Amino acid sequence: MSHRHLIVAAVLAVPTSLAAQGQFGQALAISGREVYVGQPGNAYGPGVVYVFQAGANGTWRAAKKLTMSGATNGDGFGSAIAIDGNTLLVGSTKADSGRGAVYLFTREAASGWRESGRITAAQGKADDGFGANVLVSGDRAFVANGPQHGRATVYVFKRNGTTWAAETTFTPLDTMPNSQFGAALAASGSRLMIGSSRADSGTGAVYVYNRDPSGAWKMEIRIPSPGPMTGRNAQFGSAIVLRGDTALIGATNDRVAGAVWMFARDTVQNRWNPVTRALPFEGSFGSRFGTAIAEVGNELWVGSVGANGFGGRVYRLTRGTTGFTGSTKMSVT
Repeated sequence: MSHRHLIVAAVLAVPTSLAAQGQFGQALAISGREVYVGQPGNAYGPGVVYVFQAGANGTWRAAKKLTMSGATNGDGFGSAIAIDGNTLLVGSTKADSGRGAVYLFTREAASGWRESGRITAAQGKADDGFGANVLVSGDRAFVANGPQHGRATVYVFKRNGTTWAAETTFTPLDTMPNSQFGAALAASGSRLMIGSSRADSGTGAVYVYNRDPSGAWKMEIRIPSPGPMTGRNAQFGSAIVLRGDTALIGATNDRVAGAVWMFARDTVQNRWNPVTRALPFEGSFGSRFGTAIAEVGNELWVGSVGANGFGGRVYRLTRGTTGFTGSTKMSVT
């Protein structure tokens, strides 16, 4: 099987004054023509979610930023971002002495985003890192905690009116601790993918679940890393976008710079096959390209927290008739 390399065309860089704060591009989400970028690693201020908008000349700029109520330096706000319509979820892994929390925002026509509540884990413990990853799909929210206590957990919450109630949990089948189960979450229809980027001795894997008509979740298949193509310690499953029978999966240490793999589902044999991968056109050791992925229309946005002198960078790939191609490069300062 041939694997065409995809060419990255445009770059969204952290505002210059904020570069030293690090982790820009840790989380990404897209809604319409707005791109949401998390920067939870601020050493000199609270975590921030930037909202980028494109101007008439095509230049992207940070039009607004969101912080959480009671924000403090290094609060981890922006560790993860998920958006569905007028609902925005933002993870803050260091909230509540490291127990973590997910902050809910509701978009209002007159005033824009308004903080409207929080989701926390029952019986959470210090350093659980709840909110390390989030996904909202319809009336369900999926929240992963961090791997500090070994076997990570993905929590499922169901919305009833304005409240979110715990519904079920997922835990990894791996017997080894620190598999980073929940490193990525993606859903399409009744199907859910959960990344486990440190499974298989760091090579990584993705678990695929499906919800049957009764509402019960069952594991369909486990997708391993695409073998020697990724190299050892590829951390496959670090980010996922799922659209029907197509999945885009980040591997942040693929060939040391990172990559985003495209997989297609074989509906006859019910397996997922690698099709191609995207590589950063200026990637270097430790770029961690594929930390976060978001998609809209013919564009794919990829976070690379180790790029730009470890200040972080976001790349934009434009889809053409022969794959992801492009010829321009932009930066936002």
